[in-house]
Amino acid sequence: MSQLHDLRSESLGSVLRTALDAVVVMRTDGTIAGWNDVAERTFGWSFRDASGRRMSDLIIPERFRADHEKGLAHFLATGEGPVLNQHIEIHALHRDGRELPVELSITQTSQFGEPVFLGFLRDIIPRLSDQNLCAHWRSPIVMMRQG
Repeated sequence: MSQLHDLRSESLGSVLRTALDAVVVMRTDGTIAGWNDVAERTFGWSFRDASGRRMSDLIIPERFRADHEKGLAHFLATGEGPVLNQHIEIHALHRDGRELPVELSITQTSQFGEPVFLGFLRDIIPRLSDQNLCAHWRSPIVMMRQG
């Protein structure tokens, strides 16, 4: 069984090292068990600073924390989670207090026989900036055509 644990740990470690997005591993008690380099750059917290702390205290804006905790409790009680296994756009919190628009997908797996949640977060500021730029350039063209 220890080989299986090592393999799972190695697989999760490989995901954390190679992912292009921020990856946050959260235990069922809401504390952070894993955090990759992209998460460090995205949120401003080193893994050393984030490890073992409540995820909601670090990267969830205060106005959403109660909903997060309620959703986690609901999942643990029922096994149902409306945000699991899909992409959603939300705001996350940087260490300096800035809010970042991110795309989030959450899956559940296990690490060493314990259930954990994997959160994959992508900063969508570049995409939103591109959309705004496109809208900016489109509007004069539309106005000229209607002219």
